[in-house]
Amino acid sequence: LEDIPLLAQHFLKKIGKEEGRSDLEIMPDAFNLLLDYHWPGNVRELENTLRTAVLFNQKGKISAKSFNFKKTLGSPQSPKQVRTAKAKALPTTGQPDANLSEEKRLLLKALFDSGYHKGHAAKALGISRRYLYTQLLRHQVPVGRIEMKSYIETHLGH
Repeated sequence: LEDIPLLAQHFLKKIGKEEGRSDLEIMPDAFNLLLDYHWPGNVRELENTLRTAVLFNQKGKISAKSFNFKKTLGSPQSPKQVRTAKAKALPTTGQPDANLSEEKRLLLKALFDSGYHKGHAAKALGISRRYLYTQLLRHQVPVGRIEMKSYIETHLGH
């Protein structure tokens, strides 16, 4: 499941190249929908689902509505139980972004403290890796380790 965001981006680039479309972008609500599905058909099902969503979408922005054709995607799941993380003071070795919400600050701090290891950060926050990915997407934090490191260092002032 932790590979879904990276795979979705990869397939979207591949499909865009094949279809001659450079305007394809997947929105956070679509990522959330993809993360909440268990993908019994594995990678092929994900690629085919994205390909169909692109065919039905002329504007280039793939949102949750772009997947209306797939009734099993987005079917109700059991509610997630997530423990709330306790706030920790951030080190101030640079100029941290003053516009960060406390939730985003905690998320970035946990990733920084864990050496950008998403599994360790999720454990430290008391949440699942899946929910961590949901939060990364919601807060528009890059999921790739190198991009994430740069993003976090910039926003936390490290």
